[in-house]
Amino acid sequence: MNTNTVLVALVALLIGGIGGYALSAQTNNHWGAGMMSQDTNTNGMMGMHRMPDGSMMSNDGGMGMGSMNGMDHMMDMMVSSEREFIEGMIPHHQEAVDTAKEVIARGGTTPEIKQLAEDIVFAQEAEIAQMKQWYQDWYGEEYADTGEYMPMMRDLSQLSGEALDRTFLEDMIMHHMGAIMMARSVQPYIEHSEIEKLTQAIVTTQSDEIRLMRQLLSGL
Repeated sequence: MNTNTVLVALVALLIGGIGGYALSAQTNNHWGAGMMSQDTNTNGMMGMHRMPDGSMMSNDGGMGMGSMNGMDHMMDMMVSSEREFIEGMIPHHQEAVDTAKEVIARGGTTPEIKQLAEDIVFAQEAEIAQMKQWYQDWYGEEYADTGEYMPMMRDLSQLSGEALDRTFLEDMIMHHMGAIMMARSVQPYIEHSEIEKLTQAIVTTQSDEIRLMRQLLSGL
């Protein structure tokens, strides 16, 4: 079985069939999205609702058209070395930290969402510091941001209240999926036990947070 297909299947299992959608891999080793929804509303759209920015999202907290930006960037989550993993995961983590801090500063509408954002900041800032130190130790130079990372999260600056919470949760689910894919893809190339432990922690923690975020979305 194609390695990409295996990785996609693993992520789909980890996130519990998020939003009734299934991920599929294309034969050219890029990631694609095979979108299948379980519900149909009176407008003929399959379990979707319209977001403030005009995008479409699934009613049960899954990904819709508004998250296709995240899906596009998930194509770049495959890595083939520890160095590539670190260089990709640091800016990916930093985006999650920055977004979570914005939600904390502006005030999530529920204590659970605020706690989630705080947990993301705490865990991922520590992991960023670890990865930067490993980069220095293993490659003899400081990690430097190349500026090539493409953001996966939407702009939250014009949102507030429930719209802010919903967009944050929807986008962070996709963001976590990308981190899990990257952590899975580096497995055949691991040389250091530190990376093995980190990838295991990422998969476990972010899979749990995906399930939590789906629950939080269903309550909005």
